[in-house]
Amino acid sequence: MKSNSDMLENQTYSRHTKNTEVLINIGRQCLKNSFLLVD
Repeated sequence: MKSNSDMLENQTYSRHTKNTEVLINIGRQCLKNSFLLVD
């Protein structure tokens, strides 16, 4: 059995990971758009 603190840590960790993935995806889109503008 996991303790409540472990559960909370996992929830915040997964949420943080999802946010990071979203930021990375947005960054990639911005890079693609800027490259298109350069061309």
